[in-house]
Amino acid sequence: MSTNPPSRFRVPGPVFVSAAILLVLALIVPLPWVSWGSEVDIHSGQVRRSVWVVGMLVSRRVEETWISATASPLGEPEWRYAVTDSWWGGGHSHWRYHSAVHQIESLEKFWEEIHGDDAARQEAAEGILKRWQTGDDTEADQYVVALLNRVIERRTMPPEGLLNSDANTP
Repeated sequence: MSTNPPSRFRVPGPVFVSAAILLVLALIVPLPWVSWGSEVDIHSGQVRRSVWVVGMLVSRRVEETWISATASPLGEPEWRYAVTDSWWGGGHSHWRYHSAVHQIESLEKFWEEIHGDDAARQEAAEGILKRWQTGDDTEADQYVVALLNRVIERRTMPPEGLLNSDANTP
């Protein structure tokens, strides 16, 4: 009768193999465990940021922006989905206000840099809110680009040309 010494290598049980496979899949396959989203109130310019874990809302906060602090609201809050900041991608073509948060942030940086006057700031804020009322952010996007181009144009223009330039803002 021969006895074999116990083997040092044992094949793990099916429970351990299954758990290992699920762990690898959870790390590789982009499942919506946690997602972030931003909505914009198209009547005031406020931004609402939300966090979901496994599809359940765990956090939501409303942030004032330079637009909401500068312009008077056009009516009751009307939140429109703007952008998802999820790690597996984000943004869908059917979101009609996907650029709205970026427009707010871009012009906020713009006003910090040029130290524009309050009247021009209010006019720009009201202009964006008015353009959001068209049903998407396309016109507002063009407006933001025109404002930024106008400043670039003025910075590159010699002082004597600035005095003779057309002062109409888009």
